[in-house]
Amino acid sequence: MEINYDRAEGYHKASEIVDEDNLKALFAKLSNQSFNFAEELTEYVNLMGGRMQLR
Repeated sequence: MEINYDRAEGYHKASEIVDEDNLKALFAKLSNQSFNFAEELTEYVNLMGGRMQLR
Protein backbone atom coordinates (compact mmCIF):
# COMPACT_ATOMS: atom_id res chain seq x y z
CA MET A 1 0.00 0.00 0.00
CA GLU A 2 2.76 2.37 0.90
CA ILE A 3 4.11 2.37 -2.63
CA ASN A 4 0.77 3.64 -3.94
CA TYR A 5 0.67 6.43 -1.37
CA ASP A 6 4.33 7.30 -1.97
CA ARG A 7 3.74 7.36 -5.72
CA ALA A 8 0.64 9.56 -5.28
CA GLU A 9 2.66 12.00 -3.16
CA GLY A 10 5.49 12.06 -5.68
CA TYR A 11 3.16 12.79 -8.57
CA HIS A 12 1.40 15.48 -6.54
CA LYS A 13 4.71 17.18 -5.75
CA ALA A 14 5.73 16.94 -9.40
CA SER A 15 2.46 18.58 -10.46
CA GLU A 16 3.26 21.53 -8.20
CA ILE A 17 6.81 21.93 -9.52
CA VAL A 18 6.39 21.77 -13.30
CA ASP A 19 5.40 24.81 -15.30
CA GLU A 20 3.79 23.18 -18.31
CA ASP A 21 0.03 22.79 -18.02
CA ASN A 22 -0.05 19.44 -19.80
CA LEU A 23 2.49 17.99 -17.35
CA LYS A 24 0.64 19.46 -14.37
CA ALA A 25 -2.54 17.77 -15.56
CA LEU A 26 -0.77 14.47 -16.21
CA PHE A 27 0.89 14.36 -12.79
CA ALA A 28 -2.35 15.36 -11.05
CA LYS A 29 -4.19 12.57 -12.88
CA LEU A 30 -1.53 10.01 -11.97
CA SER A 31 -1.59 11.17 -8.33
CA ASN A 32 -5.35 10.74 -8.10
CA GLN A 33 -5.16 7.37 -9.81
CA SER A 34 -2.48 6.11 -7.41
CA PHE A 35 -4.45 7.26 -4.39
CA ASN A 36 -7.58 5.56 -5.73
CA PHE A 37 -5.64 2.33 -6.26
CA ALA A 38 -4.49 2.44 -2.63
CA GLU A 39 -8.05 3.01 -1.41
CA GLU A 40 -9.37 0.15 -3.52
CA LEU A 41 -6.63 -2.24 -2.40
CA THR A 42 -7.26 -1.30 1.23
CA GLU A 43 -10.94 -2.17 0.84
CA TYR A 44 -10.07 -5.59 -0.61
CA VAL A 45 -7.55 -6.34 2.12
CA ASN A 46 -10.12 -5.44 4.77
CA LEU A 47 -12.76 -7.60 3.08
CA MET A 48 -10.35 -10.53 3.15
CA GLY A 49 -9.85 -10.12 6.90
CA GLY A 50 -6.68 -8.06 6.86
CA ARG A 51 -6.24 -4.80 8.64
CA MET A 52 -5.37 -1.76 6.60
CA GLN A 53 -6.15 1.86 7.18
CA LEU A 54 -6.40 4.63 4.66
CA ARG A 55 -3.82 7.34 5.03
